[in-house]
Amino acid sequence: MEVYNPSLRDPVLRFPIGQYPNPDTGETVTVTESVVYDAAAQVNDATWYYQCENGNKPRMTSIDLRVIFPQELDALLHYNSFIIESKYGDFDETNFDSSSQRQILVCRLRR
Repeated sequence: MEVYNPSLRDPVLRFPIGQYPNPDTGETVTVTESVVYDAAAQVNDATWYYQCENGNKPRMTSIDLRVIFPQELDALLHYNSFIIESKYGDFDETNFDSSSQRQILVCRLRR
């Protein structure tokens, strides 16, 4: 399974997410993100900004993401009869650590 690894960031800054070519125009679209974290609800309110090379006003979209911290996820799996066989920081099977953006887990049901 893949689960986002929380990163609590400064809400006034935008952080790079990635780039892709606009399928209609071919120009590069740059995606950045700002995040406001609600500690009581463990929810990140993320806003993504899509900026085209032409300099027009960026388009925005927002999403609320429930944050599941690594040890919380491990405990949820353990108490629901799963054994974590492997845990990676990305799909290239790099080790999971505090800088990982993802939690990639290979699990099996405890018998």
